Formats: sequence, C-alpha cells, structure tokens
Amino acid sequence: VPAESMPVVKTRGMVASGAPSTQDIQAALNQFGASLTADGKTGPKTRNAIRNFQKQNNLNVTGTVDDATRAALGL
Repeated sequence: VPAESMPVVKTRGMVASGAPSTQDIQAALNQFGASLTADGKTGPKTRNAIRNFQKQNNLNVTGTVDDATRAALGL
C-alpha cells in the first residue's frame, strides 16, 4: 500500500507512519533557534524555518522535512 494512501493517525506526538508530527518538528526547530509556536500547523513561518535550518546545515533546501532534515533535527 503506498504511503500516500495510508491513513494518518497521531499517537504521542508521532504520526502512525513513524514520521514526526508538525508540532514535534516545530519544537525541534525552536531548539535550533527558530521562534515558532508549536501549534501543529505547517504555515509559512514553519516552512521558512525549515528552509533556514536546511540552509544552515548544508542540506537540500526544500522547505519540507525529508529524511536528512529529520536526522539533523534529531527526530
């Protein structure tokens, strides 16, 4: 079953697929200097914070949390 068609169920800060929740990502970005409200909403501030983090860590700048970004965030 493709991951895109799997239902997403949040459990203790992680979605069922094992990926970190948006709130977890926001909290991790804050530990690296971002000033985000960890509200679980992926808006322009969160995407910009992801891009800035990626740029600062010599990662592919996509604005999305890929495996490399997740690893760099410690998630």
